[in-house]
Amino acid sequence: TELTIPASVTTLGNFILNNSSVVKLTMLVTTPPNTASKTFMNFGTSNVTLYVPEGCAGNYASAPWNTFKEIVELKDEGGEGGEGKKMQMDLFQNQNLKKDS
Repeated sequence: TELTIPASVTTLGNFILNNSSVVKLTMLVTTPPNTASKTFMNFGTSNVTLYVPEGCAGNYASAPWNTFKEIVELKDEGGEGGEGKKMQMDLFQNQNLKKDS
């Protein structure tokens, strides 16, 4: 299972992936969103590959992001909106995700 977090997300609340089967998490955010103390509680980050925008792996080098199996930079394919437009998901129904207004 894959999940993409759009670039507009600024905060990840507690238990956002609680017991999920996600094995590929793509962050379209260049600066990691703020996280709560239990954001990844009950979620096996050590089994998950984290994909981040090209040139941003260093931004994700500290906790809690450094607990993921690996951090892979996405190549910028160019074009208006890029990957973010391709993977539109209504994540904001989940009360634990917040985006810029």
